[in-house]
Order: sequence, then structure tokens, then C-alpha cells
Amino acid sequence: ERSTNQSSSTSDFEKENNVKLFPNPSSDFINISGLEFDQNYTIIDILGSEKQNGTIFSNENIDIKSLTDGLYLLKFDNGNTIKFTKK
Repeated sequence: ERSTNQSSSTSDFEKENNVKLFPNPSSDFINISGLEFDQNYTIIDILGSEKQNGTIFSNENIDIKSLTDGLYLLKFDNGNTIKFTKK
């Protein structure tokens, strides 16, 4: 059964675009690989508050030490989103 929801799930985005976020969960940083070009990103907590933003290049780290432990969404300007956990 296919969903009629227009937004792709995290796993679909990662599979289709070969984008990987690791380590997950992480305590210090996350690394994004497989990006074809620079991406603007925003890190959003589960309450919808923006916590951090910037521009990421493939295989660069994003420092997440300042985030409190929990579940976050890494959202790109193109609308794609990857979930990650800060521990």
C-alpha cells in the first residue's frame, strides 16, 4: 500500500540519493556523505524549534555537542529530511 503523503520518508531519501548520516546516534558530531553539492541545512528538535543551521558539503562534520540529548531532524533546503539521535 502506497502512501499519498507527498513527503518522502527519511529512509527513501537516503536510499534514493545514497546520502548517509553517521554515526547515529552520536554525541559529538554527525557526518553527511553522498551529497552531490553543497546543501543548506537546519537542525530541528522534535518540538519544531530550530536549533542550528548552516551549509554542509559532502563528508563534512556538523558539530552537535551543544544540542541536548534527544531526537532531531536534519532538514535540507530542498525539503529532504534525515532523523538522528543525540546521546
